Amino acid sequence: MILSGKQVFLLIIMITMECIIVAQSQVTGTVKDASTQDVLAGVNIIVDGSSEGTFTNNNGKYSLTVNQTPPFTIVFSYIGFRTEKVEVTSNFVNIDMALSQEAIIGHGNVVSASRIQENIMKLRKI
Repeated sequence: MILSGKQVFLLIIMITMECIIVAQSQVTGTVKDASTQDVLAGVNIIVDGSSEGTFTNNNGKYSLTVNQTPPFTIVFSYIGFRTEKVEVTSNFVNIDMALSQEAIIGHGNVVSASRIQENIMKLRKI
């Protein structure tokens, strides 16, 4: 049986689409505060080492479609909370995460300026 040019083209398209569909992974879940169990909106969820990612909605829910096959690591990060990493080992998985609060110590610098030139080392006699 000999395939026509059109049939070969359709066969190639079908095989390519199947490979693309198989290569995608879907990760969903909810992110909460570990101490209060309140949902956290705006938590960053990214694939470690890539720019693929998403964030949680107002209900703390997220859905992340990744264009690679497992295993891979996803990173949960949120200001004021400890960053958590989870390894994903299957194509379709639900991961609910509870983030723990973390104290952030800030260091500040004070910069002051004056319009009058001052020099402490040189004193003028009037």
